[in-house]
Amino acid sequence: MRLYHLIQEKIFDTYEEWQLRSSLFRCDGFHIVGIDNYLKAMRDGYNMFVEIRPPHAVKGCTSMKTVRGKHRDRVDLSLDIHGKRYGIADLGYEEAVQIMRAFVQKSVLPDERKYVELSPDDPKKAAETFGALAEMLLGDAACAQRLRKKLRRNDEEGIRAAWESLYKELVRRGRAVELDWKSGREEFAAAVNVLTAGTGLVLDEALLDEAESVPQWSGALNALWDDHILAAMDLNTDSYVLLVLTRTDFERAAALAGVLLLRIAPAEKM
Repeated sequence: MRLYHLIQEKIFDTYEEWQLRSSLFRCDGFHIVGIDNYLKAMRDGYNMFVEIRPPHAVKGCTSMKTVRGKHRDRVDLSLDIHGKRYGIADLGYEEAVQIMRAFVQKSVLPDERKYVELSPDDPKKAAETFGALAEMLLGDAACAQRLRKKLRRNDEEGIRAAWESLYKELVRRGRAVELDWKSGREEFAAAVNVLTAGTGLVLDEALLDEAESVPQWSGALNALWDDHILAAMDLNTDSYVLLVLTRTDFERAAALAGVLLLRIAPAEKM
């Protein structure tokens, strides 16, 4: 380790040689509180995972990753050690913070008696999940199958590429509309009118305060609608990719996306 990096780590708690990845950002180098912040964002529903990668293997470990657990206030943690994957299920957020901080700051792994070896990821499961999500959002099984074939790799990059292909196809077909975060009331209203065509939903523009913005307008509509949700796909950009879904379809879409560590949420929560 160079003296510069040693000083950054020991004095400033900044780990410039490490990587921190999440569904929000990829950080090549981070301050230790980044672990706390990204896990908090995961607990609050804005982030799907937190992964830490050291510059070299730490006691054989090349990756430590947390994902949301079965319950809102719990997470599952996995470790890649000597080419195998191990896991600890049902951790509290504070415990996960302590484990990840210890990994970075002290090169310490959890007690091996606490984790079990996990089966390799099943690429067919990822493809089937993505295919089901694409078919539901597009309403076109053949197109969904074509997009599913683009999921060539069962890793973060492969899934992200397929996700972007899906969003572009939805926008091309008018089943989604992309808005800049600075979009005004008229642009927002026009987008909603496109997305609600044929649903029976009517937008009263008088309900949209011109001084507000996309999140507030979206929240106002979702507070009024009984059977539909103005949702958005999280693409890690400053834009909003809006969709109108029935509440049933929204719940299913959000669950399917979550399996792939992707995010569909009410537009006001983007």
